[in-house]
Amino acid sequence: MRNGKARFAAFDVDLRRGELRRDGKPLGLQEKPLQILLALLENPGVLVSREELHHRLWPDDTFLGFDEGLNTAIRKLRQVLNDSADAPRYIETIPKRGYRFIATVDFVPEGTRSTDLRERRSRRKLAVVAGAFAILVTALVAGGVLLRTRKGSPSFSSIVVLPLEQLSGDASQEYFADGMTDAITTSLAKMKSLRVISRTSAMQFKGRHVSVRQIADQLGVDAVVEGSVVRSGDRVRITAQLIDTHHDRHLWAESFEGSFSDILILQSTVAASIARQIGANLSPAEHARISGLRPVNPAAYEEYLRGRFYWSKYTDDGWRNAIPHFQAALARDPGYAAAYVGLADCYILLAGYQALPPNDAMPRGIAAVQQALALDAELAEAHYSLAFARTFYDYDWADAEKEFRLALALNPNYAIGRMWHSLYLTTQGRHDEAIAEQIHARELDPVSLMVNTNLCRAYVYARRPDEAIPECKQTSELDPHFALAYKWLSVAYEEKHLDDEAFEVEQKARIAFDAADFAEKTAQAYRRGGRRAKLRLVLREALKEYEITHLDATGIAMLYAQLGQNDQAFAYLEGAYSAREAAMALINADPRLDVLHSDARFQKLLQRMNLLH
Repeated sequence: MRNGKARFAAFDVDLRRGELRRDGKPLGLQEKPLQILLALLENPGVLVSREELHHRLWPDDTFLGFDEGLNTAIRKLRQVLNDSADAPRYIETIPKRGYRFIATVDFVPEGTRSTDLRERRSRRKLAVVAGAFAILVTALVAGGVLLRTRKGSPSFSSIVVLPLEQLSGDASQEYFADGMTDAITTSLAKMKSLRVISRTSAMQFKGRHVSVRQIADQLGVDAVVEGSVVRSGDRVRITAQLIDTHHDRHLWAESFEGSFSDILILQSTVAASIARQIGANLSPAEHARISGLRPVNPAAYEEYLRGRFYWSKYTDDGWRNAIPHFQAALARDPGYAAAYVGLADCYILLAGYQALPPNDAMPRGIAAVQQALALDAELAEAHYSLAFARTFYDYDWADAEKEFRLALALNPNYAIGRMWHSLYLTTQGRHDEAIAEQIHARELDPVSLMVNTNLCRAYVYARRPDEAIPECKQTSELDPHFALAYKWLSVAYEEKHLDDEAFEVEQKARIAFDAADFAEKTAQAYRRGGRRAKLRLVLREALKEYEITHLDATGIAMLYAQLGQNDQAFAYLEGAYSAREAAMALINADPRLDVLHSDARFQKLLQRMNLLH
């Protein structure tokens, strides 16, 4: 047995004294579990048989009770390491044969100072990012960590990065672990040859012990990346391991350590190492994008992560809460392109989803995204955001298509961007393409409520209600409280003239929106006078709201149109056009305005918007 220390994840073992510590704090571990750990650390990545452990730790004549004693010791060891037999990060059970230590082990010779080790690691990691070749070298020797992988590792076509476990012991740092997960996912998503599952679907497994087989079945992936992140002061350590879901086996594990000021280098190194292990064929351009590094102010990056944490909630409140964090990031680092994209996304979506006046919010978003592109013209998310603005504010279809093509070339795995692209295709009357694109978005984000609902909506716009209805029902089963799924299910029923069914799910949507009192009023109106009475009540409430917010004139126009009051409908459509409401881009597709299509005023409006096909 060597002298010195063995380090893995947040743990280190004094090999001479036989002491286990986590983040520098000693852990109580009984003799048998400790001796098993030492035996496994002697040969990390190699099977240690039950017979070897019996010979080493139990007297030769001990047979009765050996199995129970060994199993108990392994269980206690896993408890201390916070490991799991079903989803191991450190100790893998080889049924009926023995155990293998699967995490990367860093052996530190006795007498080596921790500061020397950190400095050596930092020098090596800074050196490897000089070019793509060096990044591949990092996959083998990153930070002085001993890499153990199998030769002939299979190639994969799909992967998910599960939420990194936050091991710092500080619950307020959850946003940091989520941010590291997002960053690695985003880097891998730039590879055209790989389908990378989006954040929303990956996050459902956060804090859950789910088998690799279940994850593979639910997300349809060949490989899973899981790991942990530890932040202590200015130091960050990311531990990652790769699992082949087809054979349920660990193929590779490695730890990466660096200073927080070099966090982007650390993230790109992790992503490049994973890319190599999964057999990805990276083009020079993809190498450059994955390894494209720019120093970032640590305080700015901290604010950026907090902003993305709120933005990812994909709600009005989330976007509003994210804005001051992106602004704070830019105040500390005015050249931070990703923070400009975050700020742009907030304003663009607040305008697009009728939460702020478009003529106020959208120009702010466009200015921010143009600033981002001036700093980094190959930032895929910036091109997606600009394409959204060109579609739903400028009604500039040619420029929108150009921006979407650029974005798709730079990052084909951005599910939200593909969802927006699907809506653009709908505005152009390209419904089959829109549905195919939305299905692609769902493949990238299988359990996203928004993505699934937008597939339902794409079928509604294509006048295919029989396909929309089961999609909406399936989405509502994912979350019975998600109102938008009920909304589009109601529209699909209306397309089929199933008024009672449409009203029933409308009521579910109102209750999901916490509008139970209004649901009761509409129920009374529907019982008294049917659909028209209900529409008149909804219109009165919408007009009251509009007097306060001056938002969603398009929605009011739809209500007037369904009541046969065309003059009023066109008055509000003109108001919506002047306000540059996002829903105006879809007026030729929305079935609730079909009754206006034969009116010359509608055709002239389409002509002004360049929407005549």
